[in-house]
Amino acid sequence: MVAVVGTDASPGAQVLLISADAPLIERVSRLAAVVGAGIEVIPAAVVSRGSWMSAGLVLIDGRDVSDVHGLASMVLPKRPGALLLVPAESEAAGNPWQLAVQLGCSDVVTLPASDAWLIEQMHAACFGIRRAGRLLAVLGACGGVGASTVAAGLATCLPTKRVLLVDTDPYGGGIDLLLGAETAPGIRWPDLLSARGRLSAATMDYALPHVGSVAVVSFGRGAQQPLHGSDVTGLLDTAIHGYDTVIVDAARWFIGSPDAISDAIPDSPAVSPDLFARAEVTVMVVANSVRAVAAAASTLSVLHAQDCRVQLAIRMQPRGLSSREVMTALGMASGVEIPSERAVAMAGGAGELPPAQGKFMRACRRLHEHLAS
Repeated sequence: MVAVVGTDASPGAQVLLISADAPLIERVSRLAAVVGAGIEVIPAAVVSRGSWMSAGLVLIDGRDVSDVHGLASMVLPKRPGALLLVPAESEAAGNPWQLAVQLGCSDVVTLPASDAWLIEQMHAACFGIRRAGRLLAVLGACGGVGASTVAAGLATCLPTKRVLLVDTDPYGGGIDLLLGAETAPGIRWPDLLSARGRLSAATMDYALPHVGSVAVVSFGRGAQQPLHGSDVTGLLDTAIHGYDTVIVDAARWFIGSPDAISDAIPDSPAVSPDLFARAEVTVMVVANSVRAVAAAASTLSVLHAQDCRVQLAIRMQPRGLSSREVMTALGMASGVEIPSERAVAMAGGAGELPPAQGKFMRACRRLHEHLAS
């Protein structure tokens, strides 16, 4: 197919659908909603030159040949970004390519086979090239500090943002369980690892499971295919241009160098520290215990050696060190306290999100504010 170049379109430009067919209107409206594109629907009889030229993308129902011929008789100006839609089950008379030529359309789009491609064209036509979003890494200073829970909280506490949450631990059971999304339809890491070529951000978002505005790249249950650093890098190259924020729940093996890991773990995947080098901020989650702080000191030295910007998230347990003591021991000037809330543990055990107005989620919002400062 010929790609529609949409860099000249203004943000919020409309998709114009010329059709009177209710099922087609419903399908195209659903696809437009995936990328937040506005859509205007009008029958062929009321199309004007103004509406034809002002829309970011024009989609024409190609099944009604009389309507198509009526549009062609108007001798509308040639314009980029006009597509003829032909549902696969259509039995309309006439060659769709001949009709497309009469109208000056750049392509014929068969639905539903080309749904994902059409989504990409809508995004490009209405919003142009998407700017790069924020990349945040979340890393536990040691095991058992709840880094995955913090990553899930950060991802879900800002419902107005388009967020991607990425799981990197093949043996963690799947971060989708923390979001109550284990049965949500969509592709997981095994599907991405077996895919040929590189998906666009719009296509990937369309295919992933969602919890509200949060898309999730998760592992499943059972035996899992090993994850290589290059797999994560390839996904980030795509995702950073499709979301406001990408949050990576980083497995601890990401902090080592390829040589060090190969020596320690035979047949291990090649790992690149690229994730932390690219991340705007790495959130290091540390518990307020002496052993956790000792582990954090070792982890912090590796991150500082990579010139990473690190933000402490301190999981506060009863009768532990104060947050000031943790920061002083690690030589950090600031840290955000994350309270241990019984409701969070209960929700995680039940495969549910923490209470939106609970102490934990309020702390996640404060952490977001701190990261933005």
